[in-house]
Amino acid sequence: MKSFFVVILVLVIIAGLVVGGGYVVLNFGSKADVKWAESDLDSMVSKSGVSVKNIDELNVENIARGAYKTSGSMDIDTSFTSEEFTAMVASANDEKGPLKDFKINFMDDDQLELSFSLPKDIDELIKEAGILDSLKKNDVRFIMLSMARGGTLSLTQMVVERLSGLVGGKPIYAKGTLKKAGINSVHVKIDAIKVGLIPLDRATIDTVEEITEDFVNTFLASSNAFTLEELQIEDGKLYYKGTLPKEIEGIAD
Repeated sequence: MKSFFVVILVLVIIAGLVVGGGYVVLNFGSKADVKWAESDLDSMVSKSGVSVKNIDELNVENIARGAYKTSGSMDIDTSFTSEEFTAMVASANDEKGPLKDFKINFMDDDQLELSFSLPKDIDELIKEAGILDSLKKNDVRFIMLSMARGGTLSLTQMVVERLSGLVGGKPIYAKGTLKKAGINSVHVKIDAIKVGLIPLDRATIDTVEEITEDFVNTFLASSNAFTLEELQIEDGKLYYKGTLPKEIEGIAD
């Protein structure tokens, strides 16, 4: 089963685009300006001190499903660059995860921006997600999507292909803030989201904001090894003081 996090993320983005009248999603748009190399991943692992096993299985799908395990705990007091953090998340997702070309840029005053794209072929994700069940047949979104394409294909297949075309492979950009909320929780505030060059409406952003915050906090609360004493974004770096697991391992299906 696909993770609830990714399923809902796809759904709200599609809803925001269609309700907002954004049928044609351009193949270019804003991206976080970060370039990374394998040395950045090595630096990230070295700074954190965490032994990482099966990193390509530590993608957001598996994190959301709880398909990982941690052991031990250790103190940490360091900062990570945008390149280092990007290298870790991109390496975990590029091959098996749903987030492609992931980049995160730490700025100042707890602000950050990130960008990624979903797989070009997301037909199966849409079907398994039950997204069509969420778009009721009397919903204007469903009607508009089903009218957007003709031919002899079934209504379901027509809509699936149209949804896939809307967000599959398109750049998604977000900007906001990240702050410590508690000993193992954070507060996420999203100021803007764009798919291609199309900005999403505030209601859609609020939904993504809530889902993202819940995703991160569920992960942090999943092990006593994750604690936050200080968390700040300044001078293009993420400063983290607290504890981390000594080891984290992704679990293959």
